[in-house]
Amino acid sequence: MLYMAHFSYDQSGELPKHGYFTCLVDSDTMEGSLDAFRVLLKRLHATGEAFQEPTTIYLDDLVRIKKVPPDGFLAHLLAREGELPPSTSTSLPGVESEYCEAFGVAPEKSEDTEVVIDPFLSFD
Repeated sequence: MLYMAHFSYDQSGELPKHGYFTCLVDSDTMEGSLDAFRVLLKRLHATGEAFQEPTTIYLDDLVRIKKVPPDGFLAHLLAREGELPPSTSTSLPGVESEYCEAFGVAPEKSEDTEVVIDPFLSFD
């Protein structure tokens, strides 16, 4: 069975940060999935793929995926008021391409130009 977990975290390094991430594991039980998430996050820390500053991680929710509806589903939604603060984003850190492939859709940023991202979809 697939389990998806949404996490939030606080980092207390030189520049304090707060963020969110989602992980997916395959496990027979909910308890087993929690163990698998811990192993995964510890590996990401140990290999330097993520969480290099002092980090506290919180489990926000856990989703057991029985099967995916034919039209898909919205797995998580987070809305904040105000302007979007500076951030860093990465997909599939530490995942080998034989398992998953991420397709970047944002333009590459150069030091002398501002990145403009085209909307995927807009609602009025």
